[in-house]
Amino acid sequence: MNSRSYSQFKQNYEYNLKGVVIHMGVADSGHYYSIIKDSEDEGKQTWLEFNDDKVRDFDIKNLSNVAFGSKDGHSYQNAYILVYEKKDIKAEIERFNKSFDAHENEMVAESSIPEHIQEERQAFAEVIDEIIQKNKRLFYTSIVFSHEFMNIIQSITHQGEHFACSH
Repeated sequence: MNSRSYSQFKQNYEYNLKGVVIHMGVADSGHYYSIIKDSEDEGKQTWLEFNDDKVRDFDIKNLSNVAFGSKDGHSYQNAYILVYEKKDIKAEIERFNKSFDAHENEMVAESSIPEHIQEERQAFAEVIDEIIQKNKRLFYTSIVFSHEFMNIIQSITHQGEHFACSH
């Protein structure tokens, strides 16, 4: 991955620490336990320590004390595995913008139009419907009473009379 694509990659994603596996001991023996962020407590920073059958609250401020050994070399406790959650912040921003735009449009559609204007719109729509109906009647009436239509009807009627008389 070149530096340009890496910087684009960094801009689109955020990584949040979700868990740490701690190793206590030395290279050829030891004990493992986990510190995990409570995912059901999204708004808070609640961390839990899972150590065999014991589960207890863990103060994340103490992570450096248990995860990075000690400067004097006497601690045999270190972070072994870090677990991160990858968050697509670009997609999250897009979802937020879409929901914000939809909400804003909904608010504009409902609240920004005064009631008297909504009533005027309704009345205008009714007038338009009435005009359309009258125009249709006028159109059909003008066809029925036109000279061309009358000539066609007469022609058909005379042909019918002629046909009926000849049989």
